[in-house]
Parts: sequence; C-alpha cells; structure tokens
Amino acid sequence: MRATTRQWAGILVVLGLGTVGCQGADPTCSYPAAPAGASSVVHVCAGASGDGTNAASARGSLAAAVDAAPAGAVILVGQGTYRENVVIRRPITIIGGELADEGAGASVELTAPGPNALVVEGATGVVVQGLRIVGAETSGVWLMSGSEATLEGLQVEGTHGFGVLATKASLTLRRSAVSNSSDVGVLLWDGSSGIIDTNNLTANLGGGLRIDDSTAPDFEPNITHNVVSDNGQFGVGVFGSVAIIDTNNITATTEGAVGGYGILAASYDGDSPSSVTVSGNTIDGSARAGIVLTLGTKAIIDTNNINGNGATGKSGAGVWLAAGADATLTNNTLAKNNFAGVALVGEATAIIDTNNITGVPGSSLAVTVIGDGLFLGPGSSSTVKNNTVSSCYRAGVFTDGASASTKLVGNTLSGNDYAMILQGQGYLDLDGNSASMNVKSNGVDLTSAAVPAGKFGTLGGAIDVPAEVAVAGAAQ
Repeated sequence: MRATTRQWAGILVVLGLGTVGCQGADPTCSYPAAPAGASSVVHVCAGASGDGTNAASARGSLAAAVDAAPAGAVILVGQGTYRENVVIRRPITIIGGELADEGAGASVELTAPGPNALVVEGATGVVVQGLRIVGAETSGVWLMSGSEATLEGLQVEGTHGFGVLATKASLTLRRSAVSNSSDVGVLLWDGSSGIIDTNNLTANLGGGLRIDDSTAPDFEPNITHNVVSDNGQFGVGVFGSVAIIDTNNITATTEGAVGGYGILAASYDGDSPSSVTVSGNTIDGSARAGIVLTLGTKAIIDTNNINGNGATGKSGAGVWLAAGADATLTNNTLAKNNFAGVALVGEATAIIDTNNITGVPGSSLAVTVIGDGLFLGPGSSSTVKNNTVSSCYRAGVFTDGASASTKLVGNTLSGNDYAMILQGQGYLDLDGNSASMNVKSNGVDLTSAAVPAGKFGTLGGAIDVPAEVAVAGAAQ
C-alpha cells in the first residue's frame, strides 16, 4: 500500500469537456433497453448536441448528463468513446453496452483525461453497467466515503493505479473484468464493505483484490465465484479485516515486488489481525505459497484444492502459518506444493484434521533438499489428526522444535521417504498413526546429532531418549 492512499480525498476531480463524435449532423447511436418502470430516462451519444430527452435528441457528454439527471434517473449510453471524467453525486443508473461476460462494454468506452475516470461522491443507490474504462490515472472507479454502488459488467483496463477503489464505502462488483492495473485491481479500503462476485481479476501488478481495515463482522466482504489469475504479490490480500473467501479460482500469482501468494492474510499496520473463512476455493500455481496467514490472523480453511504452489529454492507451501497465526484446516486437498504441504513456524497454532496431503517434491533450500507433507517448526503448536500424507520427497511429518503440546494422532503416512522425522524435539503425542511403504523408514527417525532428553514416539507409543545421545539417522 502506498503512503499516499489516504491523501486522495484532497485530489481535485478534473471534469473534461471534450467528447468524440461526428462532424456536422448529430451522430446516431443504438441504446440498451431502459428498465421497466423507469421514471426519467436520459439518452447520451458521443458528439451529439441535444438535451437527452429522447434518442433523437441525445446529449453528447456523459458527464453533463450525469450532472443534469435527477435522482432516480436512468442514463442510456450509446456506443462511442467518451473522453471525460464522470462524477456521480445522487442515486442514478448508468447503462452502457453488454455485460462483461457477454462481450462486454466494448461499444461504450470511457477514457479519462484526469486522475479518476468515474467517481461516486457520497451517493447511495448508484448502479453502473456495461462500460469499458481504459487507462485512467489514479483509479478507474472510485467510491468515496459514504458511497454505495453496484457495478456490473464493467471492463476496467490498464489503470495507472487502482482499477476499482472503495474508501469507507459499500461496493458490489459483479460480472466484471479488472486487468492490468499498475497497483491493485480492486481495493476495499478503510472499513469498506463489499460483495465481489463472479469477476475476472487478471494481471494486476499489486494484487488482484486487497481488503484493508474492514473489521465489522456483520458487513464483512464476501469474495465469491471469481477468477483471480496472474496477479503480482497476491491474488487476494486481507489486512486487519474480516472476510469470507468462497469458491474462487485463484491461479498463477507471481512474486511481484514481494510475495507470490494466492491468499495472504495479516494484520493491518501491525495492529488489528485478520479473521478469514477460506472455503471451496482452487488455489494453484502461486510463486511462493497458496495461503499465507501471519501476524495473529485467525482462519477457517475448509474443503479447498491447493495445488502446485511454490518454487524450488524458495521456502513456500500449500498453506504457510507464521507469527502467531491460528487456523483450523479441514477436508482440504493439497498436492504437489513445494517445500511443504502445510508449514507452521513462529508460534503458529493449528488444528489440522482430515486433509489429504500428497506429492510434495524435493525443493533445494540452502544445502538441504526439503519436501515434507507437514513441517512443524520452532515454537509451533498443533493437533494433527486423521490426515493422509503420501508421496512426499523427504518426510510425511517433519518437526523441528515444535511445542511439546503438539499432537500427531490417527494419521496415515505412506509412500514418503520417511514416515516421520523429529529434530531437536521434546515429547510429542504420537499415538495411533499408521505407516506403510515409506521408502527409508516406517518408524520415527531422530536426525539431530544430539537430541534433548524426552519421550519420542514410535507410531504406536513412545520411547525414552537420554539427553545428548547421538542418534543421527537412527530409526526408532
């Protein structure tokens, strides 16, 4: 987030006066149908010179039509290119071309000469449909404080900033495409709420969707049924916010300046932690990790497909928990994620129950090749139960100084190099697991040169290990 974001309230919205149309006689436009029962209808055709009262006497400027329209009016926009900035200050409906998923607004294009192409300035009950907004400077669409708007069937492309921005506002964005923004595609900022449903958010350099400082549990943003692909840094980023992320397809997130995460949830400016529900999503091909939770985030992660995330030579995972994150992971499928299927570090806690973790490849990191189904790192605490962990390069479960409160019970480990490896580890509860067809050991291996005293489990109980006993490579 750039430091100037909160300063935008002072930016003067520049209103352009020019439009593009025919020389001489007024041009002729075709128009979308007006909604049934519309009490006031205004027609706009680029380059026309009428008063907008009917199709034969269309206004030539969309901004002028919006300024003159009464509350509740419907503005029908004919095909053409409108080089102007539009500011909406009352409840109106703007209808342009086809909806985005039907070939989208290509006939009605808004190309802004100033910083923000379309601004909703504190108005509620605003509806905008079927516009293509190209190459705006600060934002393609900006909902200012107190605004409420439904945007449907928009194409917002190539903004030199944010595609769609809401600041202390309520945004509904449906069936739209936001692409190639130089910053975030869609930003819900400073307590904004939103429904972001059935959109394509693609190739935005600063992330597909970002939610900041939105903590009201009754108005949490709902992110559903979107395709979020090829964005930089993160597909969906949640910072100090409450959010529901459900049934999205989040793919091929690149590292960008930093990151490379399908979903990233953290605190906001080191203050309020996030709380997210992540369910029913497909998260594939992120440069670093499918889901990252950090800085105290709480999460429910249920019934997701998390596959092929992470790159060799870099730490990553299907799911990575750090810095006090607390999550419940249930019924997920995690396949072919580099470094680890699930990794916990830095005082993270988790319940990891009834997941299928498979096919973690070897990832070269420093001098070690890593590839574990579950990596339980220093200070982490977890209950790992009833999971199936298979075909991992190194270990089904690898612990490195995890808390003694960690429990590994009732898991099935097969086809890994080792079933379990414990390193620098005190007592763990390892009761009731089963292991078969692991290449080097179906038992529990103690790999540090000198482990602390404690009880270390076999797959059916525990054994006592005296302090400072060299047990490198010894299967127990």
